[in-house]
Amino acid sequence: MTGGFSEYATAIYSLGLENKKEKLYLENLKLIADSLSDEYLDFLSSPSILLSERLSFIDKVFLDKVEEQVLSFFKLIVEKRKTAIFKQAVKEYEKLLLERENLCFAVVKSAVELSDVQRKNLKAKLQETLGKTIVLECEVDKGLIGGIVVTVDDKIYDGSILKKLKRLKETL
Repeated sequence: MTGGFSEYATAIYSLGLENKKEKLYLENLKLIADSLSDEYLDFLSSPSILLSERLSFIDKVFLDKVEEQVLSFFKLIVEKRKTAIFKQAVKEYEKLLLERENLCFAVVKSAVELSDVQRKNLKAKLQETLGKTIVLECEVDKGLIGGIVVTVDDKIYDGSILKKLKRLKETL
């Protein structure tokens, strides 16, 4: 994996497993990631600001809000000036947790809102095909003419009308 985010995610995930707090660690990591903009993460890696000042700021903001190990992990990210990969590491951590629980997210984009029956049928078909419990996240994409586009674990299943028209054009 590029950038080393996978190694960082695996390290904190292993610590979470060891302490039997993997779900809590994910919540903590998400809290940090959601609290800091990309620009602020860049700021925390700035060599023009003393490391002690950056770490002091982190303590002030997160000390009583996250587990000590998660806080130490984030400080390590800041010390190593790897804040650019932090949010990717959090996503990778979540993937590791989902894999362990045999779960995966499926993002479904459709031209119109899917009915409950359509969602249920799609979820059942994906679970049957992938052999995992699926958590559906459905979105309406007005750019689609019709059909759906499903993304699961970085794989895209494109059943949109636009894709079918492109295939037809290439065939002709």
